[in-house]
Amino acid sequence: MSEIKSFGSVLQSSRCGVKFEKSAFGNTRTLEDSQMRRIADEFGSEAESISARKALINRKHPAVKEVNAVLTAARKVWMSCTLPYPETGVRLIKRDKVEWFIEQMVECRQLLAIAVSAMDAAMDDLVEEARGRLADLFDPTQYPFSFADDYSIDWSFPSLSPPDWMRELNTAVYEAEMAKVKAQFEIAVMQAEEAFKSQFVKIVEDLKDKLAGKAEAGKLRSDSFKTLQKFVESYKELNIGSSAELDAMVLEAEKLIDPAAKGSDVIAKMASQFGEIHANLDSMIVKSGSRKLNLSDDDESDDDAVYEDVAA
Repeated sequence: MSEIKSFGSVLQSSRCGVKFEKSAFGNTRTLEDSQMRRIADEFGSEAESISARKALINRKHPAVKEVNAVLTAARKVWMSCTLPYPETGVRLIKRDKVEWFIEQMVECRQLLAIAVSAMDAAMDDLVEEARGRLADLFDPTQYPFSFADDYSIDWSFPSLSPPDWMRELNTAVYEAEMAKVKAQFEIAVMQAEEAFKSQFVKIVEDLKDKLAGKAEAGKLRSDSFKTLQKFVESYKELNIGSSAELDAMVLEAEKLIDPAAKGSDVIAKMASQFGEIHANLDSMIVKSGSRKLNLSDDDESDDDAVYEDVAA
């Protein structure tokens, strides 16, 4: 445990907390009681036993898709340059990365304003499409004059340590709170390791299967190692060296990257080597009791994720 504590201290001394928040137009509404009764009558059901919602705007409209794309991109920036922290909604960013992060967020906010303006320009199209699609369920009062107040990107840097006045008020209470913070950073180290392992084992597994399938053809696509390369870059940027074993496996995988590899035997051997790394990773995960975490782009949980497929 002493080793984990030391890395927790490293994390605490080099990172600060950062929150990311976004807001968007509430696109669904519950149907009114009279509408629910009509649906219930249609199926011979009791209105109290069913529920239904309607979508106000078409999410597939190009203007709407662009707004959502900006929001997603902003969140990915936050995820790509941070490590998990046990407090919900908070992640850890390198202090020397804060200025870069703010610049990225400001740019995303500017892009969002442009995209929302375009969405406002398409308001008539969105409303008319909804009128035809919703028929009797359409209610013009549920559409804003502008979407400007519905969409936003915000960030903050919450303090993760107790305030100084607490030490002056009660030293014992202050020390107890400091101990809690220290424990949180120890947990953060373990969360980061687990998330790295989980993402890495999935990438290696997919890659060994892909290479095995390409072996017969004897050639690879130029982007065959793209996901692994991005993971290695992210790992080098965010990793604090808390697992020498995982460091060695990532380095081993990086050495195998060769988009120009040709020949069935060469590619088959490469697939076998990635298979060995995968087996060792599985063994390490079982040995350490780590959880396998879902880090897909659709996963909105921020507590465990550490890596997303974007360049930091």
